[in-house]
Formats: sequence, C-alpha cells, structure tokens
Amino acid sequence: MSGNNEDLLEHEDLEGQTDQEFTLDDMMGELDQPTPEQISAQSKAEKEQSELKEQQAQVFADQINGTFWWVMGTGPMFPNAVELIDDDKKQAGVEALLPLARKTGGQMPPWLVQMLEKYDWAIAAGMYFVPTVRELAVLERKAIEAAAAANDDSVDEGGTGTDGD
Repeated sequence: MSGNNEDLLEHEDLEGQTDQEFTLDDMMGELDQPTPEQISAQSKAEKEQSELKEQQAQVFADQINGTFWWVMGTGPMFPNAVELIDDDKKQAGVEALLPLARKTGGQMPPWLVQMLEKYDWAIAAGMYFVPTVRELAVLERKAIEAAAAANDDSVDEGGTGTDGD
C-alpha cells in the first residue's frame, strides 16, 4: 500500500502542488465560488428581471404618451378621439418617452408623485376648464361668423351698405 502513496506523491510533485499548503480558508473559498449551475440560474434571473423592467418601462411610456395625447388633443370633451390618432404617431411618442421611462424604472419619480398629490385638485379642474374654454372660443367664433354672414346677407338684399352709396 505504501507503493501507491509514493505514486500519488510523485504525481503531485509533477504538478507542483506538493509545495503549496492548503488551508481551511482556501477550501472554504473554493466552496464559496458559484457553480456553473448557480451562474446560469443567476444569469437567467437577471435576464428575467431586466425583461420585467423593460416591460414596465414600455407600459409607463405608453401611459405617459396616452396621457399627452388625451390632454393635448382631445380632453374630456372628446374622450373617444384618442382612437382616431394614427398608430404610427402613438408609437413614435412611446419610442421618444422610452428612455425616460427606463431611467425612472417604469415608475413615476417620487417628486412627480408628490406634486400630483399636492396639486391634483388643480389638475382635475384644469382638465375640464381648458376644454370648456376651447369650446366657448369655438362657439364665440361661430357666432361672430354667423352674425357677419347675416349682416352680409342683409346688405346684399337691401342694396344699402356703408360704402358710401
């Protein structure tokens, strides 16, 4: 049996490992090293987390873009008009907002949440006030145009005008 031990020692001498001393810390360090399976599982978990963050950013960018289109183009007076907006324009807006959504992690920044909580009453009032003012301006313009058209019709029928006849 001693012959086998000498062969083993000679084999270790060839690889240069008999000169090294291994401590318990060295062995524990080897145990702390992740296995290929652990590395693969960790990589898969990181990839899934990255994909989830990208999905959250995509949804958040879509929500921001939808809100912009609703506020700027339609408002509460025409809630179904958002459906009439070209899909390419909607997607271009989402693409433009995606870097911001990624930067915020697909969530509203805390400062924006605080601002919305503080001023939600003013925002809600403005959401109805602005379209109302727009609609009143349109009605006023139509009334002025109708009065001007009626005035033009009466001048044409009566033959009298203010141009010095």
